[in-house]
Amino acid sequence: MKARLAPLYFASGTDSDYKAQLETVAALLANEADILPPTALGSTLPDADAALFPQLIGDAFKQLGRAQAREDILLSRHRDPDNHALIVHCGYFGLLPRAFSTEWKLEPKVPAIVDDNATAINARLPIGPITMSKLDPHLKRLQILPSVLESYAGYPGSDCRNGGIVRVRDGRALMDRLYSHHQIFTTGDRSVELKIAAKAYGLETEII
Repeated sequence: MKARLAPLYFASGTDSDYKAQLETVAALLANEADILPPTALGSTLPDADAALFPQLIGDAFKQLGRAQAREDILLSRHRDPDNHALIVHCGYFGLLPRAFSTEWKLEPKVPAIVDDNATAINARLPIGPITMSKLDPHLKRLQILPSVLESYAGYPGSDCRNGGIVRVRDGRALMDRLYSHHQIFTTGDRSVELKIAAKAYGLETEII
């Protein structure tokens, strides 16, 4: 018996990007789940085994409100805002092992949507060249993003307590072709190593 999944959408509705992502999820889960018609967040859910958020970028974190204005202010003051990004994951830079970090400690959770008993990792990678990478939804292509971690920024009272300022090669291409908002970070330019690893697994590569 297949699971019944109810996809939810945010204020922007079911635009073409949402629909494309939902189709991809439905194809990947075709043997395990039936995907019900999408429902607006806040509406009464249909009879389902679980809720599904096919797309967690843009409106998802705008629902929490507080980080967006800070990001806009920060990047508008930067010398090259189109090619920089403020990297934040649930209030802090990212989920990092202690051995990889120059600083590492547990902090209380930040976003209001997270359980009050939760904690978050507040950690930093070394400043300098980094490489972001991500598998596409079909698990056929590895996207590689050589970048530079330039600094950190945080704002008490916002949802960005310790975010990384990352310079990318082409910010417009990144926004047009990025698979999703979660990324794997490695220190240094690991483009060559990642291309070799991708070839070993039969994956195509895409460098932005």
